[in-house]
Amino acid sequence: MHKPLVISLLCAGLSLSALSAQAESLIEVYEMALKQDPQLRSAEAERQASAEIIPQRKADLLPNINGTAGIGNADYDRAGDFDFKNYELSLTQPLFNRSSWYALKQGKIEDQAAAIKLEIARQDLISRVITAYIEVLRSKSQLSATEAEEAAIKRRLEQAQAQYDVGLVAVTDVEEAKASYQRAQVARIQAANAVDTSLEALERLTNTVVTQVNDLKKSYPITDTDYLSLDDGVDKSIKNNLNIAYADTNYRAAKMGVTISESGHYPTVGLNLSHGYTKNESTIDGDYNKISLSVSVPLYSGGAVSSKVRQAYATANQYEADYDDALREIRQQTRTLLRNLQTNVATVTAQDLTIKASDTALKATEAGYEVGTRNVVDVLDAEQNLYQSIRDYANARYDYVANQVKLKQLQGALSVSDIRELDGWLTPLSEQGVEKKSTGKNGTDKKSKKQ
Repeated sequence: MHKPLVISLLCAGLSLSALSAQAESLIEVYEMALKQDPQLRSAEAERQASAEIIPQRKADLLPNINGTAGIGNADYDRAGDFDFKNYELSLTQPLFNRSSWYALKQGKIEDQAAAIKLEIARQDLISRVITAYIEVLRSKSQLSATEAEEAAIKRRLEQAQAQYDVGLVAVTDVEEAKASYQRAQVARIQAANAVDTSLEALERLTNTVVTQVNDLKKSYPITDTDYLSLDDGVDKSIKNNLNIAYADTNYRAAKMGVTISESGHYPTVGLNLSHGYTKNESTIDGDYNKISLSVSVPLYSGGAVSSKVRQAYATANQYEADYDDALREIRQQTRTLLRNLQTNVATVTAQDLTIKASDTALKATEAGYEVGTRNVVDVLDAEQNLYQSIRDYANARYDYVANQVKLKQLQGALSVSDIRELDGWLTPLSEQGVEKKSTGKNGTDKKSKKQ
């Protein structure tokens, strides 16, 4: 295993030409998802609907104007038959309605909750786009390493077969190499399927077939110097996490619901004004004006009001429990992510050293095999250890990026600028000086390498 090949595998994933559309950058994928993602469209429609809560609640406190008109005939037993016609314009202004007043306050809290929920959906889309993109990079990287491993083992099989043909090795060496080659083929098939699966996830987000993605630069910084302590990280999450804010607004709205339900025991007062005209052959004709003050006092409603109060208290208790659960969950998730990021940094460093050690071990084993002190099984094991180290190294780097995104989302700070920043660390494979393949018009493979 030569060093340039190791570096190539660390930097590159499989490159495929686009079938329907190309997305050379992460920001392009995000912009497509921004237009096409059904989850975000659903959240935006829900926000538009919830924006109508406040006008509807205000309407219960504003004047209500109605107009009526009628024409007909009345037949009285003693007075006889009379035609009549009338119209009336009436205005009703609530003066005191405790339930409607607190319902408006509740509506404002619910509007805040709806705005937070939309922001959650927006940040969730950013997270899903980055995660899906990273998973494509991960699966392509795994496929690239697996293909290289398959090719290396195939060469090892051909070498063992040639040595067997001239009587230098036993048939068991050939059979061991064949078994390893078959396992490598299975691994390559599974890795190719993982690539297809990860691309399907991008297609769901964008409603577009995406097959070409940029890869993460090897120079992408992986460091823990900027991370907060566990306590500081938890405090930041509790202060800024959107799910906690959403749970808090739901709890406050539920507590306001208790006050609204209790208002069912209070009287309501309204001012009524009306102007009308009536004409009836049996009574006085002409215009009239009315003004009245109405007071409605609830006396007994079959226990419905008391039941609604109990229901409102239970709902408030439910949302209080949800808020408490959200706090505990965010604390746990923040601590876990911070620890995972520290582990990712250590793992990347360790896996980089493991690759170098595995490469050295493979060369030493190959040398021992040439002089007869090691057998083909030893060589195959050393080769598999090297490629597994390469895969583990790539996984650790992608895990680091994914966990960074999760932490920012957890702390309510994930934005489009994070996509642009990460996009700056993504580059076409050709710009990394790594050989890649593209399919020509006649279906043959053409190789290109940036000079």
